[in-house]
Amino acid sequence: MGRSEGPSAALVLGVCALVLAPTIAYRVGVDQGVFAYMGAQLLRGDWPYIHSWEADFPGLMFLQAAEIFVFGKSIAMFRLFDVLFQLGTAYFVFRIADRLSGRVGAMVAAILYCLIYQDYGPWNTAQREGFGLPFVLAGFWMVLTADRRSPWVTAAIIGLGMGFAITIKPTILALALFYLPLATELRTRRAVAVVLVAGACLAAPSVAFVGLYWTLGGLTQMYESLVSYQPIYTARLRGTEPLLTYWMQKFGSLGRNAVVLPIVYAPFLFQGTYRRERLMVWLGFVGSVYSVFVQGTFAGYHYLPGMALGAILVGDLFSTVSSWGLRRFHNFVPVDAARAQRILATLMLVVAAASYVRGAPLRDFATGHFLNPPRANEFRNDTVFDFTESYDLAAYLRARTQPNEPVQVWGYESLVYYLADRSAASRFQMTHPLVMRVPGEALTPMQLRWREEFVGDINRRQPLYVAVVQHDNWWWSPDERTSEELLDDFPEWKHVIARDYALETTIGRFLVYRRITHTPSRSGS
Repeated sequence: MGRSEGPSAALVLGVCALVLAPTIAYRVGVDQGVFAYMGAQLLRGDWPYIHSWEADFPGLMFLQAAEIFVFGKSIAMFRLFDVLFQLGTAYFVFRIADRLSGRVGAMVAAILYCLIYQDYGPWNTAQREGFGLPFVLAGFWMVLTADRRSPWVTAAIIGLGMGFAITIKPTILALALFYLPLATELRTRRAVAVVLVAGACLAAPSVAFVGLYWTLGGLTQMYESLVSYQPIYTARLRGTEPLLTYWMQKFGSLGRNAVVLPIVYAPFLFQGTYRRERLMVWLGFVGSVYSVFVQGTFAGYHYLPGMALGAILVGDLFSTVSSWGLRRFHNFVPVDAARAQRILATLMLVVAAASYVRGAPLRDFATGHFLNPPRANEFRNDTVFDFTESYDLAAYLRARTQPNEPVQVWGYESLVYYLADRSAASRFQMTHPLVMRVPGEALTPMQLRWREEFVGDINRRQPLYVAVVQHDNWWWSPDERTSEELLDDFPEWKHVIARDYALETTIGRFLVYRRITHTPSRSGS
């Protein structure tokens, strides 16, 4: 049937915007809270790793700082920022799929991606993978349209896009498998030079961050967070299982669609035109699955890069299979093949919408509830997180402290600082760097030094309020003990609370302590 006509990119993106709009009503979880807090602190002059702690690369922290600077400090604007990024992803999904399989397959791919994305809910959306993905897909599109510009410009854009994406999430580098088929073209010095330009541009964002922290005198803090801490995290994730057993368990935990789709699509790789491009997208999808496997926690948001590339493959499958079917049974189809294919695509998307669209976000968006305080149990993840409780604690702290007065939350709750618009008393605004350990082993000397620094920060800055989280039995916690129970693991910190604080109230999972000893002026804090 050939390449089919279909809706314009503007029309498809308009539908995508409607599909994604209810995600503006989503609240945020602990991961988003970390980067939102660190982005806000960056605008105050507090640098990640030096003044706030996180074990992830800095790209998203700086991106969030830019978002807060432009849009303001609002959960709704944070979500709108994510919608804009997902529309960017949908645009590249549409363009790439259009090149592979035509306009109707591209429509299926882009809208299907948005339908599945909004179904991921507040926990798995607005995550690092989702913010890094458009930079990667832009590079893919540069390859498919390389004839429009100089190869040097194409190489530079590809490298910079991938380079910044890996400063957001390093495992995104696995999607570079997309470019493997291009290795056959490295037959001239010029081609090799172009690849070297791409490699230099890929390294440039990371080199820039290293140079920045060298200038700031924070390379040690950055290195300890990003490199020295990682073996502790990895060992905690693996446990005591033999490596082969651990790998087999990880493979068995991969999402079914992530395994089935590349197998189902494989026979179609060399059908029709654009065979190399199909192979490239397929390899990129395989790379995305590998990145999920490497991380090993199988969080829903780890699949986001594969979800975009998978949507392209699904769109191509729809185009290929529907074209074949309509040619074979054209005598039974009352309209021309192109129109019939558009009707089939629309019906398929309507069925998908019925499966994926969530009712609650639609209502919250339509009524504007997301602009109001949250309801009880509106967004809860078992015992480890409850947005309403974090919101209520933040409101309590904001009403009882001045903007320049620090507070401290003992738990994985950076979101509270962000909502309260208050700084943590220590750069260790979260619990796990001070408690996580290799199973069966003691804390490392680095962590013992961090604990000493943490207690020193508390004694020096003397936060007016300390909140301790109950019931938050995170998987990474030793023996899945709660933050309250882990005070026994950190007696120096528990002694400070017992000596200087008294329990004032309880807000949901939070025990809220107020300082009872003299607190110096905050003018020099």
